[in-house]
Amino acid sequence: EPLVTVCVSVNSDEQCMEACLNGLLRQTLNDRLEILVIDNASPEKEGVTVKHFQEKHTNIRYVRMDAQATPGEVWNRGVGESRGKYIVNVNTRDAYRDDAFELLAQTMEKHDGTGLAYADCVWTSKSNDHFSSEHITKEVRYPDYHPGLSLFYPYTACLQFWSKSTLSDLGLFDTRLKSAGHHEILMRAAKKGVRVAHVSELLSLQYQDSQSGKQELDLMASEEQPLKDAFRAQLDIGSIYCVDTSSVQTTALAWYDLAELAFTIRIPWQEADSGDNAFAIHCLQQSLQSMHDNELAASNLLWLLGEYGQLDAGKKFLKQLGDYWTEKRIRALVLISTHWNAASEAQSDDTAKEQEHKMTAAPIRKPACALLGDIRSAVEAFNAERWQESWMACVEAITQRPFHPDAYLLLGKVAALTRNYAKAKQCAGILKKMVPQWEEAKQFKKKLSKKPASVKPRCKLGDVPATAPNPRVSVCMIVRDEEKQIGQCLKSVADLAHEIIVLDTGSKDATREKAAAFGAKVLESTWNDHFSEARNQSLEHATGDWLFILDADETLDPESVQTLKKEIQSQGVMAYRLPLVNQGIHERENNYVPRLFRNAPGLFFVGRIHEEIFSSMEVLRRRWNLDCRLGQSLINHFGYTEEQVNEKQKKKRNLKLLEKAVIETPDEPNLLMNYGLELARTGANKKALEQYEQAFSCLQRMPDQYVTPEFRETLIHQFAHLLIQEQAYQRLLEIAAMPVVRDHVKTASLYFYLGLAQTQRGMHDYALESLQACIDTKDDPAFTPVINEVQTGIPHFFMAKIHARRKNLRVANDCFGLALERSPDNINIIIDYARFLNEIDHALEALQILHRYIKVGSSEMQYWILGAEIALAQKGMKEFALDWTSEAIKFFGSEFKVLFLHIEALIVNQKWEEAFEFKTDYAGDPVTARHAAQWMMIDMVAGQKISSADPAREQEFSLAFIKMYRQLIDLNDGGAIHKINGASAQLEKILPTAYKLLSDAIQSTMKNPAPKST
Repeated sequence: EPLVTVCVSVNSDEQCMEACLNGLLRQTLNDRLEILVIDNASPEKEGVTVKHFQEKHTNIRYVRMDAQATPGEVWNRGVGESRGKYIVNVNTRDAYRDDAFELLAQTMEKHDGTGLAYADCVWTSKSNDHFSSEHITKEVRYPDYHPGLSLFYPYTACLQFWSKSTLSDLGLFDTRLKSAGHHEILMRAAKKGVRVAHVSELLSLQYQDSQSGKQELDLMASEEQPLKDAFRAQLDIGSIYCVDTSSVQTTALAWYDLAELAFTIRIPWQEADSGDNAFAIHCLQQSLQSMHDNELAASNLLWLLGEYGQLDAGKKFLKQLGDYWTEKRIRALVLISTHWNAASEAQSDDTAKEQEHKMTAAPIRKPACALLGDIRSAVEAFNAERWQESWMACVEAITQRPFHPDAYLLLGKVAALTRNYAKAKQCAGILKKMVPQWEEAKQFKKKLSKKPASVKPRCKLGDVPATAPNPRVSVCMIVRDEEKQIGQCLKSVADLAHEIIVLDTGSKDATREKAAAFGAKVLESTWNDHFSEARNQSLEHATGDWLFILDADETLDPESVQTLKKEIQSQGVMAYRLPLVNQGIHERENNYVPRLFRNAPGLFFVGRIHEEIFSSMEVLRRRWNLDCRLGQSLINHFGYTEEQVNEKQKKKRNLKLLEKAVIETPDEPNLLMNYGLELARTGANKKALEQYEQAFSCLQRMPDQYVTPEFRETLIHQFAHLLIQEQAYQRLLEIAAMPVVRDHVKTASLYFYLGLAQTQRGMHDYALESLQACIDTKDDPAFTPVINEVQTGIPHFFMAKIHARRKNLRVANDCFGLALERSPDNINIIIDYARFLNEIDHALEALQILHRYIKVGSSEMQYWILGAEIALAQKGMKEFALDWTSEAIKFFGSEFKVLFLHIEALIVNQKWEEAFEFKTDYAGDPVTARHAAQWMMIDMVAGQKISSADPAREQEFSLAFIKMYRQLIDLNDGGAIHKINGASAQLEKILPTAYKLLSDAIQSTMKNPAPKST
């Protein structure tokens, strides 16, 4: 059977029929492609052309309609005639990349349960064109699938690659529509929650005739609008988003997400923005109807209505929602929305700079280190035309903070105005290396190029401060009682550091002496329970070109010394986030931390604990248009090994400092997050979740430019981990769907957490997608540590279990194999894989798996039990069962489950005397009916009196006895059967049901007397 059916509907297309078929025959699917031509009663001779092709190509079929039909009727006929698993309708004038349908089919096969796939395209003014054509007029890039897209436009355009079963479930195409049928079915697909995949590659060339194309668009628009209106009027947000609308938060979140889509929607083939603000307002109102206190939806509603001069209507709507929306709350939101409106208006550069200064500089009082390199006095002297004084002040500032583009620019201006053009050009050259993309420096250099080469200076100036040919690194540390570790730390940077600054905050051991022995500049300071204060004191003494922040319990990896030396040679870089490995904690591999940055003016740390320098650095980075890159120089961190945590009592210290910090700045999300982390480490999970919720709420309100990516990732990962621990799966899914997460955090760890939550919620399609994304991104760099499970076979393991449940046996087997390949020591994978193989009648392979990993499984009782149960259920494996259980009792001989399995193995191998010995040594009573039946048989074969049984379980015991008796017959154990028959009278009072059944069976067994040797 073909994999894909291409349905070609034709009507007056004779001219392009040959080119169309030749193009389809180039498809790489070859004989797995069926080409089905549906002739819509065309007056032309397309059928003749098709017949000519059929002589050479057996995969081409031809069907002619009896009369002219609508597009929907033609397409539906094609679906009915098709034999492929997938079906796609194509136009005769369009063309396709040779691997287009193979790639789309692979996408559908890879994502099990996907009903539709689509791809990007190019427009061309020539029919049956090619991708290098000069007639191409536009590239059309479609967005990744969102369930709300069909509310606005047909996001697939003409290339819809359907699963045939999905089309049938949807009821096929609407036969009444002439032009919008491909859009209408997308709306129904969204309503039914069909899974859709986007292949972000240019796979088709769509022919666009300017005149007929306009007529087609007009017709489509006339049909689409009433369809969209009707669909929106009956919109079921739960079915569109595949969520449970009984949850208020989930429903509100879905409506808010749809509002955001409406506001930001852009139709790919249109130049102008195409946001639907009216529908966005409707969605925001629906979100608020679901959750009245949704402040994010309320503020956006007021902002949008304010744009239309309808702010009062927004206030009235909020008041109608209930008591939550007081006048005070509404006024606060109005102020926010008014600020947004003002911020969205065009601003002069001066106004923008002034606002940025107010937002970033006003709330924080700068420490002494941030005032080093200040050039205000130089600017004052410049404005007063005291050129030499301005010059000297700039030189002093550069001495204090060597990376100083502002000072070099002012030096250049002083030199230019005093006609010291050579010095001015020297400054311009330095600026080009320092800040190659800073527009002010580029404009200065451009103006200098017009100055004469040699002119007598107005006054004499000093030398331009030279930049070091090899950048100097200042290693800055704060320490206390670190004599055990500081040596290895300083040794790791000995070949790198220009200077090492060690600020000691009260050591009582030999920390200071050890640091001095390495040539470090050792300073002493009083500890005030404030990490930023200590960090900033260390920065006051740094004179290098770069600042490298290390702790005593960290080392620079030996192989990274040369790497770091290369990194600091790069131009256009303000800072590096360096990979850091936490030794001794759960997470695997590295996260990225900002530890290496230019020694620039105005930099300082903030935060009593978990201090950060990003906020001050980011202002300068944006001003000078520099990069903040991910470096490759690895830092090893040993401070969170169990030994270190216990020795330093870090948990208690961190909690104490964080409690102080949260009181001082209660709305600082970084502090709230870290407070939540420390609470979780002490086991106070509910309190920790409260802190994470507050931190997440703060994150949602922060503008993107003020959120560091490592903070965002760290918060979401920690929050997700705790929600998984607390089994709050629905809350995790709600958070992950919010734009602040969905649009920014795409890490393997989060995908893993989502896959787990979706599995627990029964959302298996989405779980498979998340787990595959986890696998695909596991080696991508991340700002936070990658959890251990990501790099193991566990994602494949979870996928295997889902596929097994769905009876996708081949895929399940492949996933189990990959899981075991990546985690050969995971006993759960071993046991579940063996159980899966046994369930699909591959018992021998199951036992081979168990036997192969005996070193892993020998300490797990369930491992031995499963192997025994599989072997005992197979007729030809009784000897293996005995060997297996003989080994099992060496490890778990006191466990009754293992003991009884061994006894059963002895029975099926006709070793009744040994079975009796084990029974005699066992002090307990049988638990199951089968065990009780075996117990009785052992006594009967040994000539012993059988024990009484619970009368209430007589029927159960009798059935188990007869079942075991029949098994002895199958095993041809005539000797045991003879002895049991002889002792059967004992059963009359204890198991009367078994006795009656056995009496009938004795007659047949008498025909097979026991061998003389028995």
